[in-house]
Amino acid sequence: MSSLEKLSLDCNLLTVVPEGMHELPSLRFLNLSSNKIASRGTGFTKFPPRDARERLIALSLMPKVETLLLSGNVLEEIPPDMCALSTLTELGIGNNRISELPREIIHLTRLTSLNVDRCQTL
Repeated sequence: MSSLEKLSLDCNLLTVVPEGMHELPSLRFLNLSSNKIASRGTGFTKFPPRDARERLIALSLMPKVETLLLSGNVLEEIPPDMCALSTLTELGIGNNRISELPREIIHLTRLTSLNVDRCQTL
């Protein structure tokens, strides 16, 4: 799957980011919206990265991702490490439990679309 550019895993009741997402070198579009993904807690596997936050941070290792959609989950934070996604142009994090954005978000210099709708504590 080294040539995979688009992956939609929305509406699948996922509770953590699936293992190995960061190992898809050509991925440009990733939709993980409308699941149950958390930014804290323990995942179901014993292989690194083990917990929900580590798996979320592992997304920052995707070299070509331009669109990352995480809206409609149960995220309480966006880990600052995710702001290393230098190719990101669209970030959807609306309808989550996020109360603040990391200061490092200013490093997303190519970001042209940021969806934070229905983040009621933001």
